[in-house]
Amino acid sequence: MLAIAEKAKIETVPLERIALDDAGGDPQAAVEMLTDRILAEPEIVQSHLRDWAKAWAHAKVHSLLANQRKRILGTATGTGFAKALAAGMEAEMGRWMDMPLYGGKLMKNATPDEVRESAASYQAIADHNAGEARWQRKVADAADAKGGGIIGKVLNEKTLAALRSEADA
Repeated sequence: MLAIAEKAKIETVPLERIALDDAGGDPQAAVEMLTDRILAEPEIVQSHLRDWAKAWAHAKVHSLLANQRKRILGTATGTGFAKALAAGMEAEMGRWMDMPLYGGKLMKNATPDEVRESAASYQAIADHNAGEARWQRKVADAADAKGGGIIGKVLNEKTLAALRSEADA
């Protein structure tokens, strides 16, 4: 890409830096200025076209995978896998092959080793979540022992740290 820039005799100083300086540090104005400059100079467009196309394609593919995962799991991402199984998997029973593994690869395109790696990743998350659950139950029990109410009013950081150590042991 640098060779194209040199051949086209365009600046190799980062254009975003120039735009931000020219805009007095205002990001929104810098974006507008940089957009106008890029569109006014076909050499710049040509020298960056592959990067832009790749960034756009990356965003689209990963958006599709995220939406597919939401559809298959039937819940928003970030919720527990067990809840997802109960809430949404039955609706997609005919699409098990389209199930994305951890990392995004579809089940139908994976090797047994890749499925094992995915399972290990999910197990690591489950183990971590189990530890978080143990700690949070200990926090709730300790707060109840002090009369209940808002955690920040009945417990302190030292108590939470001690409960964390206890839960991790």
